[in-house]
Amino acid sequence: MELILHLIVVLLLAYLVGIFFEKIKLTKIIGYILVGILVGPSVINWFTETMLYTLDPLIVFALSSIAFLIGFKLQVQEIKKIKKQVFGITFFQAFLTFLSVAFFTCLFMQLFGLAHSWPTSILLGAMAMATAPATVYAVVEEFKSSGPLTTLLLAIVAIDDVIAVLVYSLSLTFAVYLLHGYSSATYILPLKEIVLPILIGLLLGGFFILLSKKIKDQNICIICLIITLILLIYISDHFRISPLISAMLLGFISVNFNGINEKSMKSLTKVEDIVFIFFFMTAGASLRLNSLHSAGFLAVVYVLARWGGKVLGGTWGAKISGSEKKIQRWLGWGLLPQAGVAIAFVHMTARIVPQISQTIIAIVLASIVLDEIIGPLGVELAIFRSGEAKGAKK
Repeated sequence: MELILHLIVVLLLAYLVGIFFEKIKLTKIIGYILVGILVGPSVINWFTETMLYTLDPLIVFALSSIAFLIGFKLQVQEIKKIKKQVFGITFFQAFLTFLSVAFFTCLFMQLFGLAHSWPTSILLGAMAMATAPATVYAVVEEFKSSGPLTTLLLAIVAIDDVIAVLVYSLSLTFAVYLLHGYSSATYILPLKEIVLPILIGLLLGGFFILLSKKIKDQNICIICLIITLILLIYISDHFRISPLISAMLLGFISVNFNGINEKSMKSLTKVEDIVFIFFFMTAGASLRLNSLHSAGFLAVVYVLARWGGKVLGGTWGAKISGSEKKIQRWLGWGLLPQAGVAIAFVHMTARIVPQISQTIIAIVLASIVLDEIIGPLGVELAIFRSGEAKGAKK
């Protein structure tokens, strides 16, 4: 009962603060996150660690729902028009970010004589590639943004995490080799973290399409879809993998293979504001401000190198792929948010290479604190300056 009371009060407070941020022309997402930080363990501890742990299944469901909605936004006919730009920009910004972070963190560590500079910097480079699709999608939806930059941005953040998982898995294998010599156990990571989520998404997506063809009532279809998403989360948890890729794939299949129509989805998206408030408030409460202090100056190097890689990579990738000027100029700013997948990388690093994990955990968690606050502003800047947000000057 105490948890429910605390949750209602905090959600109401986050909603009101979100309205205030909307009035001053900033994204409501920052308001939700700041309320979470304020009431969470880092500040007044009114919303405790135990409460967050109890709510974890709901948090995972909220994140998976947002991932599903991202996939639902990616329609094949739209992707076909921009496929050259999507893949060109995605690969360019991802690998420029990897190189930027790996180079500058390694250089800093070697200049100051810090141990294990090579394996640490390689893993940090791989982690820096990941973006936070939930944050990007939430800001895009809040400002009703639409257009070529928005479509590209949503497609890139969906594909970006897949690339990040692959590169991280290979980097972890190399890091283990540098620290211990050959270790065959890490070679199964790419299979488990990429192939398995794709397989789960395809199988459950196919299952839902077959089921939806037997059901004429779209309301029942939506109920079946929610049950399928819950099943997806359960299976992902059983195999200890992130449900993000599978959920995005389920959404993509649902919209592109006539599993459910867009009109029916509008009734489901009516509750997305509540999902956003809950998810970003709890995300804020989960942030640890003390990580900013413990990470030191190396975290600053990591953050600046990551931001530089994302912004310049987005710009140069857009230029090389022949995108229009507004995309070249502003797309990279929408790629700054970082959270979910990076946290999964931190947990895996702690388990497999504990001797360098403390440094990596401090740096990445400090970066996430900054990225969760600054990142939404970057997305807002991109969609407003490109003229694609509702009410923006063309």
